[in-house]
Amino acid sequence: MYWCPTGPFAFLPIHAAGRYETDINYASQYLISSYTPTVDPLLVDDPLGSTEPFSMLAVIQSLTPSTQQMDLGSPSPSLCPLPSTETEMGIIRKHVPPKLLVTLGVSGAPASVEVIESHMPKSSIVHFACHGTQNQTDPLASGLHVDGGVLTIARIIKQPLPHGSLAFLSACNTAMGVKKLPDEAMSLGACLLYSGFRRVVATMW
Repeated sequence: MYWCPTGPFAFLPIHAAGRYETDINYASQYLISSYTPTVDPLLVDDPLGSTEPFSMLAVIQSLTPSTQQMDLGSPSPSLCPLPSTETEMGIIRKHVPPKLLVTLGVSGAPASVEVIESHMPKSSIVHFACHGTQNQTDPLASGLHVDGGVLTIARIIKQPLPHGSLAFLSACNTAMGVKKLPDEAMSLGACLLYSGFRRVVATMW
């Protein structure tokens, strides 16, 4: 079931709807839910049928980003270290063969904005484990905090992503939206859908 909520419903976790106080009866017992900001992403060809070789890009930011002074709205974000992202990378490495996996944000492979951008168009799956920030006054400045900068929506949408199958955003503020403009679908998750990824996992908090 694809949900395409509008207005205030855009901020509700519809997939978790249910009666919890008495009977345990909730939506996930009956439906496998997903969301879409518009119907357009559902109408594109599925890149899973691509003849291009599979490649996965995994990016982590375990330490506090060295450059985070970009204006991302008020109040300024306070970014703390994320040591668990290293565990996350370890789990990915257990399941994806090294020849199919590009890892950034690890020793010897910094996750700079430019390096990430060079790998994204060739990737079938991208996995980001880092801080995410939404700028409510300038949505295009919303982004993912990586080494030395922020991978913003403005930069992502300039990239052709012809092989994108899945983007997994293990970061806050990646599917939030803006209270005053509930029907404006300019979130990080929506941006990756518009840019060519067939499926996106993002967070509503």
